[in-house]
Order: sequence, then structure tokens, then C-alpha cells
Amino acid sequence: MGRFKRQTPHEIDDDIVAFAMRWRHWGGGSAEDIFVQFGMSSDQYFRRLYSRLETVSVRVVSRAEAEQLRAICRKRLDDRQEPEGVPPGSDLSGLEEPLRHRQDAGCGHGQP
Repeated sequence: MGRFKRQTPHEIDDDIVAFAMRWRHWGGGSAEDIFVQFGMSSDQYFRRLYSRLETVSVRVVSRAEAEQLRAICRKRLDDRQEPEGVPPGSDLSGLEEPLRHRQDAGCGHGQP
């Protein structure tokens, strides 16, 4: 019977960079693929990738490739339409107005 080997954070970061390199020509991979592969939101993934690219060895990723990946990270984080923690494809219609009403009402916690 095989045992599941727990990865270190460094090994996960290496896998994140490898995944990003495979998907860089197509915008970095879908939110669903990222979640299935790493168990994190695309927001978490792109923030972690961006951070890792600051320290990744030139032997692993060239400077040009690192800049291409950073540009993808910036675009994906800027283009984010779903709040972090909301599964991709969730129906958020009708949510904006109730949230605005709750904010105007002080959320019912005695706040002005």
C-alpha cells in the first residue's frame, strides 16, 4: 500500500512554478485547474507564484520567462471578478444590493 508523501512548502512552490510554465501561453491555467492541482484559489495561487518568482533561480526560469509569469500574475489579480473564497462560477447575482443594504444598516451590530 502506497503512502501519501506530504510536500514541503518549497516543493509546492516548485510545482506552482512548473505549472505556471506549462500554462503561461494560455494565461496561467483556469481557476478550476489551479484549485484541483493545488487546493487553493487562483488569487492565492497567483500571489504565491508572484512571491516565488522573486527568489526563483535563473536556472529554473529565465528572466524573460519570470517577467512573463509576473505579467500574467498581475493581469489575473487585476482581472479578478470573484471575491477570494468564492468558488469559480458561483452565482453572485443579486448579492450586491443586499450587501449594500447591510453596509448602510451597519450590519446590525450596533455600528453607525
